[in-house]
Amino acid sequence: MRRLNQIFTSILLCIMPLGTYAQIDSAYAKLDTNVISIGDQISFRLTFTGASRSNTVFPIVPDTFSSLEIVKRGQIDTVSDVSGTRTLSQSFVITGFDSGYHVIKPFEFKTIKPGEVDTQTVVSQPLLLQVKTLDVDTTAAFKDIKPIEEVPSSIWDYLPWILLMAGIITGFIFLVKYLKSRKPKSKPEYIAPVTPSHIKALNALEELERKGLWQQGKHRAFHTELTDILRIFISERWNIGAMEMTTDEIMSLSFITNTGKTDGIGYILHMADLVKFAKGIPLGDENQRCLALARSFVNSNAPIPTSTETNGQS
Repeated sequence: MRRLNQIFTSILLCIMPLGTYAQIDSAYAKLDTNVISIGDQISFRLTFTGASRSNTVFPIVPDTFSSLEIVKRGQIDTVSDVSGTRTLSQSFVITGFDSGYHVIKPFEFKTIKPGEVDTQTVVSQPLLLQVKTLDVDTTAAFKDIKPIEEVPSSIWDYLPWILLMAGIITGFIFLVKYLKSRKPKSKPEYIAPVTPSHIKALNALEELERKGLWQQGKHRAFHTELTDILRIFISERWNIGAMEMTTDEIMSLSFITNTGKTDGIGYILHMADLVKFAKGIPLGDENQRCLALARSFVNSNAPIPTSTETNGQS
């Protein structure tokens, strides 16, 4: 008998650790109620209970399942006790917009117990939820829709429009001022009278004479400026590029040869070439003669005024 007790005690000692890990895992789902009206919201809760040292994977609940929609999703809560049991739970707020009966299918929990390699699947029980439509009394008479109630208006209702209009007016004023500031002030256009080419040439000859260049020994400067005055006069009078022409080219121009006064202009140009290129030094009388011949050439080739200009001057 004593021997039998020892054997029984040994068997109990071997079974006790197995009992600690042989806890039965469980999962269940719960609804606050099984009947709701369309659009109502209720609480839905998933719970799993198992060994605290087990590795458990909580199911991922989609936003829409079984024609129901999740309005709010809570966090997964964990509660463990001293007996080695752990409870995982997650709450949801769900609603339904399709009337009828909706079957909430079981949710699967994956768990691996300590010391094991195989994954066990624990499922929750299925639930049935009825979504009812609103009761309509078909025997009652139709009622008109309630009229829109007018809310008393105040200054605050019109304040945004007032500010908007003030901003538009202010912006328009600034825009007008800016455009006015950019617009150039119109001034009466002054058109300078056109000085005839022979008048400009005669004035230039007068100024050249006042400078007294040859009297200062500046013969080259005197003849250079003198020929430039004549070349400019010829360019403006007959609209040709006399400034780039040589002496021979100018002397061959028809309007000069036709005047029969080639000696005067020819004398001036050849004397200038002698001074500028051969470094000749003319006498004072020769310089004075060149100046007089230049005036004579300009006066003799001045444009003849038309009958309109003559009448206007009279």
